[in-house]
Order: sequence, then C-alpha cells, then structure tokens
Amino acid sequence: MAERNEQPEHAFAALLARAALPLLLLCSGCQFLGLASIAASPTGYEDKIPAQFDLAKSKDRKVLVLVDQPAYLSAEVNLRQYLTDAVNASLKAKMKFPAEQLFTYEQLADFRSARSDFRELLPSQVGSAIGADMVLVIVIDNYELIKLSGTNYYRGMLYVHSLLLNCSNGERLWPGDSEGRIIKVGFEVERGGSEIAAARLAGDAAHCITRYLYNCPKHGFKIADDLTRTGWTEW
Repeated sequence: MAERNEQPEHAFAALLARAALPLLLLCSGCQFLGLASIAASPTGYEDKIPAQFDLAKSKDRKVLVLVDQPAYLSAEVNLRQYLTDAVNASLKAKMKFPAEQLFTYEQLADFRSARSDFRELLPSQVGSAIGADMVLVIVIDNYELIKLSGTNYYRGMLYVHSLLLNCSNGERLWPGDSEGRIIKVGFEVERGGSEIAAARLAGDAAHCITRYLYNCPKHGFKIADDLTRTGWTEW
C-alpha cells in the first residue's frame, strides 16, 4: 500500500513543477528586463543638463573672453587676467576648443594698449577688431578678498555677470532672457596667499559661467563655492 500511495504524490509534485516553470521563467524575465532597464538608464555621471547656448558646436569660430573690471574695484592681483585664463582653460578642457580659436589675455592687452579709443568701443567692436566671431563678456560686479587677522588665510567672494555676443552685429546670443547671467562665488577660508585665493575665485567663476554653454554633466554642474541661484533643484 505504501508504494501505491507514493506514486500519486510523485506525479503531483512533477505536475506542480511543470506548472511553476513558466511562472519562474516569466519572473526571471521580468527581473532581467528590470535590470536591463536600470542598466540602460543614464547614471548620475551620464545625466546632462542641456546647454542654454551650445557653444561647443561653434569650435570653428574664434571666441574672445573680454573681462571688464571697473576702476573702483581695486584688487591686489590682476583679476582680469585670472578670469580670462580660467575661462579659456575651461573652453579648451570642457568644449575642446582649439587654442588657436581663442585669444590670450596678452593678445587682448596688446590690442588695448595699441588703441587709444579702446574704452569707447563696444564689446562686439573689440571682438571684430581683434578678429573674433563671438565675444564672451564678463563684468566684475563685486570682489572682496580679506586676510583673516593673524593668519595667512583669506576669505573671498566674487560676483560677475556674463553674456555672449555675436561680433558681426552685436546680437546677444546668451542668455536670452536677461542682460547677463549673474554668477556668485565665494569661500570662507583659503590658505596660501592672495594669488592662490584670487585664482580659486576666478576658477570658480569660470566654471559657473561655462557650465551653461555646453551639455554639462549633472554631477559636475554645482560646485562647493557656488553661491549662485541656479534654478536647478534636483541633484
């Protein structure tokens, strides 16, 4: 009797296994599709914030970085040169601009000294006269570098606004909704001297300007020294 009772039990187990197999395969397939979907979706390092003006598509055109530092804003260092060099470096590193498509600060300084009417020229006219197709204007609005008492540490801040112009007609290419993109950067402590602190501010500002001009990776859009209200809320 015992042997006859075992046979229906084995048969039932085999039937249950056959019935469960499609379900297992279906679940496995769903899980595989889920993993494939996750793998196909962009990671935080692949997500891009779209450019407000894609300057990276204009690497065949010459770009002049023109920094305006009002006379009332005195600085221990040449902030204009630091900003020019930092923005040019960012254009080359992040947008792959060839060096020959950009103008060094020394080239602009030579042009400025050769033109007695330099201050009367519009930014687009400066760009055209020096041979540029576009001019990235950066106006320094506020700057402060304070040495902390009894130390070699500095606290600094730099506010600028920036815009990109077409040199041929003076048309504003970026930003499209204001007189200039406002950028604010600053830090509480930097050691190593005023030049290092000023270079840090210039590098911060350069990043915060150029990030709008190419498809910037989301993870690198915001930096620690950024005090700007960017409008991007998801990080």
